[in-house]
Amino acid sequence: MSNPKTLWLIGCGNMAGAMLRRWIAAGTVRGADVFVLNRSDRELPDGVRQGRVLPDGALPDAVMLGVKPQQIDQIAEQIAERIAGVPLLVSILAGVEEAALAARFDCRAIIRAMPNLPVEIGKGVVALHSDSAAATARAGAEALMAPLGLVEWVDVARFDAVTALAGSGPAFVYRFIDALAAAG
Repeated sequence: MSNPKTLWLIGCGNMAGAMLRRWIAAGTVRGADVFVLNRSDRELPDGVRQGRVLPDGALPDAVMLGVKPQQIDQIAEQIAERIAGVPLLVSILAGVEEAALAARFDCRAIIRAMPNLPVEIGKGVVALHSDSAAATARAGAEALMAPLGLVEWVDVARFDAVTALAGSGPAFVYRFIDALAAAG
């Protein structure tokens, strides 16, 4: 699989939205090739379609889960049948392991990703992990994430640590800066 060109985002909050804006700005995907499934309309980049149900027709090259981790069962019930067979499922759901995703979604490849908010300006860190994805799916996921910043494959034992550090690290730094400013 080369770089995915068509993409469905399941949820598009702060993190998924930051990723989407960067992908479009970098030319990784075109707005017209992206569909966002959201509970309510959001302001999205030009050309990006959105709705409450997934579109009919062919599957996209990739689907990214960008909802809150506690919504996984509800989302699986809503979309699992429709996305069955998708070439690449990328999950940014913190704490939701690959086995839990595989039990809910029948996809050719599942890859966990843990980005942080600086991805919006191409200066983020994205950790990737998959025990089951073939080399071509891994290459596709890596190509999709490349415009977001540093992309690193990590083993499952380190993925939770990366989630805590890289995913939340910038927020901890900003809190520290705020505390210094308040004390000053």
